[in-house]
Amino acid sequence: MKKILQFSIYTFSIAGMLLFTACEKHIEIDNPIDQLVTGDVFRDSASAEATVIGLYSQQNSFIGMFMYGALSGYATLLPALSSDELYPTTLARYQPFASNDIAVDNADIQTNWSNAYNIIYHANAIIQNLGASTELDTRLRDRLSGEAKFIRALNLFYLTCEYGPVAMPLTTDYTANAMISRSDTATVLNQVVKDLKDAEQGLQPGYTSVNKLRANRYAATALLARVYLFQRNYEAAEAAAGTVITEGGYQLASVNATFSPGSTETILQFAPGITGSWNTPDFSLFFLSGYSLTPTLMAAFEANDLRRNSWTRHYTANGEDCYAPYKYKIAYASNGIEYNIVLRMAEQYLIRAEARAQQDDLAGAISDLDRVREKAGITLIDDTNPNIGKPDLLEAIYHEKQIEFFVEWGHRWFDIKRLGIADAILKDIKGSTWQATDVLFPVPQSEIRINTKLDQNPGYKK
Repeated sequence: MKKILQFSIYTFSIAGMLLFTACEKHIEIDNPIDQLVTGDVFRDSASAEATVIGLYSQQNSFIGMFMYGALSGYATLLPALSSDELYPTTLARYQPFASNDIAVDNADIQTNWSNAYNIIYHANAIIQNLGASTELDTRLRDRLSGEAKFIRALNLFYLTCEYGPVAMPLTTDYTANAMISRSDTATVLNQVVKDLKDAEQGLQPGYTSVNKLRANRYAATALLARVYLFQRNYEAAEAAAGTVITEGGYQLASVNATFSPGSTETILQFAPGITGSWNTPDFSLFFLSGYSLTPTLMAAFEANDLRRNSWTRHYTANGEDCYAPYKYKIAYASNGIEYNIVLRMAEQYLIRAEARAQQDDLAGAISDLDRVREKAGITLIDDTNPNIGKPDLLEAIYHEKQIEFFVEWGHRWFDIKRLGIADAILKDIKGSTWQATDVLFPVPQSEIRINTKLDQNPGYKK
């Protein structure tokens, strides 16, 4: 982690900053600004705002044509390949993820890990310097700190879901961080909860950017609801999701409008990483037809499900019928704008449905589940099976989550792992290359060589 912890200068484009403040118009300015994250930056509101905008820019930055910031492309692609959602038809580079046979020196694993820690370190610098600032208005300081803590929580959550126990640096102190040990998943999730609760306190209900491009209070609450579900804190998960549903003012959108830039369903979305280039990582990943949805996933769609036609695209590869994810439709920003949706309302209904079912409120769970099914144009549980039992209802909720969030931010991969069913589902689909320890990615071997307190995950050769 040496190079990560020495990283203290962050580059972001003025165009990236203006993207958040211009309504829907890209403004191109050639020369980027290098912004040193020190106490000097936090002496006036404009510089402080710019630094936090730089954090968002880094979060969703493109690094070359098919490489993405830690939580823009990788968080969708790598988990989708690792689970039962997606396989590469022509791109051999990603076959190790589809066959769950990942080398400890895999370049994508290294980039995924390093990018996340660079973002966390950037967030740490912002949080630390805001805490020491005496010039900024308290409300502004709390809001900016809340945004940085939200971003840190998001990255820590994805790291622990992918790698299990992970190093958890919370300061910019190189001496303290240089030989930091891994913290177990429970400890990491507790820190994520703490960060998100702090973010709730500092953030306001309204948005500070057009198009919901920066976290507000409900974004923190929405992510908190998900984390509570992972902790099996069902009462808290129900309450948090309920707050977003009843107070946030969001509405489920039609299937065709779900991923539109002004979708009523969106809670938080990220801007394109490069002005004038690809709109979203998803489109740039899947437009070349190098991947196909698995037969398992395609067979899971129910009859007349509107999502099958709207969110998938048929093509032929090597004489075979294939289907690519097609949630995002617009390739280039010059042809119109789309944003990478991070959090949306359908998840909150399914979180509350699962939490209610786990607490034996089956009627409430059915009501929430049917909201998502109604949107998809499929039969309602309340009409077809109103007396459904708890085990079958939970299975119906998990199935709905599988379809609603296929190839989207790792939902399926993380869900089958948290439910303890990954091995049962994948051992037959994946074949001889699958082993139960494949539920975790390998820790990059280069990081272990640098920090001897990091150890390798089980099942991987050192």
